[in-house]
Order: sequence, then structure tokens, then C-alpha cells
Amino acid sequence: MSLHVDTTSLRQSVRTLDDRVSDLAEAIGGLSDLGSPPLGTFPHAQDVIAWHDQAKQQVLDRLTQLQNALVALRDGNASIAQAYEAVERGTHHDVNRHTA
Repeated sequence: MSLHVDTTSLRQSVRTLDDRVSDLAEAIGGLSDLGSPPLGTFPHAQDVIAWHDQAKQQVLDRLTQLQNALVALRDGNASIAQAYEAVERGTHHDVNRHTA
């Protein structure tokens, strides 16, 4: 049985995922730099600022988790592409290690 893996598509997905990881890094950096809203002497300003800071941290945490997942997917696709390219060149023979 012959198995063909489109390593070109895998490599393209790695580049696309790498771009999205970079986009997320920029978004995380921008959100991290975002200060509290200017509320002045509003009676409940401290409550609003605390809520804002907590909400911002939750979003930052979720974006970081998403970024980590994309990095893992990107790296996994890169490893799969490398392995199958090695098999096609005849320099890697442990194909079973890379089957799903």
C-alpha cells in the first residue's frame, strides 16, 4: 500500500499557522499595553477598573492558550512534513511512527 502525503500543503499550512501565531502575538502585546479606562472620580471607578483588569487578563489568558495551540499544530505539521519528505527521499524508514 502506498501512502501519498501532500507535503506542499502541509508546508503551506505551517506558513499560514506561523502568520496567525505572529498575529496573535501582536494582539496579545497590544492588549497587554492597554491601560485602564479613564474614569476619573466616577463613584464606582475602582470597581469598573478592577472588572476591566480582570476581563482583560481573562482575554489575555485565552489568547495565550490559543497561541500555544496554534504553535503546537504548526510544529506538528512541520514535523509530519519533514518525516514524509525524508521517507520520499528514502532517508527515513519509520513511517509507522507518523501514521494517524
